[in-house]
Amino acid sequence: MAGRKRPSIPGYYSIREFCERYSVSPSFYYKMQKEGGGPRETVLLGQRRKVIAHKAAEAWHARHNPPVTMVKAGTSGDNRYYTIEEFCKQYRISHSYYYQMQNRGAGPGEMKLGRKKLIPYEAAEIWRRKREAASPPTPIEPTSPKPARTKPAGPRKIEYVAKLDGAILGRRSSPNVYTHAIIAQLDEEVERRYAYAAKPQEYEREWFDHYAAVAKSKIGELYPGSSTRGQTHLVTADKINDAKKEIAGGFKAFHARQRQERIDDFERDKRDGRFEPRVVKWLRPEDPRPKFDPDKQSEWKIPVLTYNFSRWKFARYVPAESVEHFSIAEAFAKLSETTRRTILTDICDKMLTRHAWDEIAALLMRELGADYAAAMLKGRNEAPSE
Repeated sequence: MAGRKRPSIPGYYSIREFCERYSVSPSFYYKMQKEGGGPRETVLLGQRRKVIAHKAAEAWHARHNPPVTMVKAGTSGDNRYYTIEEFCKQYRISHSYYYQMQNRGAGPGEMKLGRKKLIPYEAAEIWRRKREAASPPTPIEPTSPKPARTKPAGPRKIEYVAKLDGAILGRRSSPNVYTHAIIAQLDEEVERRYAYAAKPQEYEREWFDHYAAVAKSKIGELYPGSSTRGQTHLVTADKINDAKKEIAGGFKAFHARQRQERIDDFERDKRDGRFEPRVVKWLRPEDPRPKFDPDKQSEWKIPVLTYNFSRWKFARYVPAESVEHFSIAEAFAKLSETTRRTILTDICDKMLTRHAWDEIAALLMRELGADYAAAMLKGRNEAPSE
């Protein structure tokens, strides 16, 4: 019968048994036979089968095994082999250290089969005993604790605050430079009307129809609303059960649950102070100055504000101040008018000398506004001096 394992013959190895016994591959075995270096084979009478007698295998082993000092008879009857990788794993050493030992003549005895090297178990045992005798265990002396690692100091952080009408509404500690902040306030009355609205919202009908479609689906089908590409979102039993819970009681009950969730969210936001003015974004010198036209909230170019612009009561563009700003501002304010103008003139001269055009542009935009600064500079272009 095809694929059936043939019974072993006493006193003989099959080719497969010989390869397993001596850790060689069938391809390497047939290569040895072709080159005349393999064990002697015997053909059984009446069978088209080649086997290797145990004595022939032992003779082949003796020809290829290098002379090593063997242990006493009876102490080890296993004549199998390690590959170099198995030997390193068994004795927990690296490949590089193994080859260093062989170069020094301190490694275990090897047997070479063509281009393959094997280590007999007996040679590995002899190597282990020699290593144990050469390096007796030494008592471990207590070592002093290692000094704690100290992280290198990073860039110095600056403490920033944003104020509105003299009250601090936001703080930030960062090594980055910030010049302004955007303070905004949610419209509590708009949020209240949205939360307590008795009329169903448009999205509620869409979600109810979606859950109804999921509840009618079968396990393994494409999830309603998913793309046909890839088909990574499939309907599962849990999704069907969740959808049935959502639509339980019909659309009227679904709307009541959604309304209660909105009310709970509104009351939680009110307790957490979410309707108080707060900082929604810190701006760097290179960031453009936004415009906040109350009648054109859809044109506010701040993502956190344009997500749902009708919810915001107002937005303000305020300077970002730091602790260093406070001390410098107080000292600068105590100077005379002549001294203050002299200092500012020196600063402008230095900026012009080092061609700090980006900093000058940020200063003009901050103090005059982008449109006014561009209009003022337009038509005043002069030929560069030589």
